[in-house]
Amino acid sequence: MILVTGAVSEVESTTIALNMAARLRDKETPVLLIDAYDHRQENKPRRYTLLDFIDSDVEAPLGLGDYLAAEDLVEEELLHPIADIQVQAVICSENTPISELLNATKLPKLIDSMKTRFAYILIDAPALDEGIDTEHLAQYADTAIYVVKTRKMNIFTEKKAYKKLEQAGISIFGTVLTDVQKMYERV
Repeated sequence: MILVTGAVSEVESTTIALNMAARLRDKETPVLLIDAYDHRQENKPRRYTLLDFIDSDVEAPLGLGDYLAAEDLVEEELLHPIADIQVQAVICSENTPISELLNATKLPKLIDSMKTRFAYILIDAPALDEGIDTEHLAQYADTAIYVVKTRKMNIFTEKKAYKKLEQAGISIFGTVLTDVQKMYERV
């Protein structure tokens, strides 16, 4: 189980999670992507969400927050295919704030169940500065991929965020630097 996050929003963690899922799927293993963002954070818009990639005719498919808030939803109702890369996804919820439900007793049960079905689970987690408890999600992950966008933050702030993950008890597998091309345009 891999947590994909950064210190701030708009570092392209969703793109990284999708690409990682596609590469892991190439190895003929079942892969699940979980979008743990909260749509109610309108002040921090995202370029893409997993909802943009799933194959569904339903206008508002069920997501993680819906599952955690409801008593009668089953796990199968959460799984949505992303046909282009042949993986399954659990999207974020349009109407139900995930941040209020992270301590729900259903979350550990869902994660345990999904671990038996999927070889890899990637959690596209909110940025560490968004006030959503990404550190809470980290307790379920085996490792983290830390995403940094060129010129988005200074090194001291990045180190502080990196340390936050370490303090949550998660090992950091690696760091991905995005927008590298823009950094070299001046050279």
